[in-house]
Amino acid sequence: MGIDTHALLFLRRVRDTHGPFGKTATIGRQAVHVPSQVVEKLLGVPIELDPGTFCETVLVRHFGSTVVHSFDNSDYEGASHVFDLNDPIPTDFYDLYDTIIDSGSLEHIYDTRTVLKNITSMLKPGGQ
Repeated sequence: MGIDTHALLFLRRVRDTHGPFGKTATIGRQAVHVPSQVVEKLLGVPIELDPGTFCETVLVRHFGSTVVHSFDNSDYEGASHVFDLNDPIPTDFYDLYDTIIDSGSLEHIYDTRTVLKNITSMLKPGGQ
């Protein structure tokens, strides 16, 4: 799971139309699966990414995220919060995030109703 060229273009469009991402959460820890030269071309800024780089630095530097937290069922990739989103999320996470991004994790979460309720509960009013 991660950010590919299409996801990067989508994120750029969201930033350009809705502004900086602010406090951001990702569903799963998202790697950037785009070569540095493509990211440079799409974002118009020089950038050096190692293969498999996670998205936090890119989101902070180029999309206006103030902080990026990741939610995953496993600590394998070093997620900020290890939590099964098939279960209701603790109320501590309600109304916390301006932006929530998923680039390939929702299809692995079987309780669709609960995960979508979790995401909407985590999002601040007016969030994206």
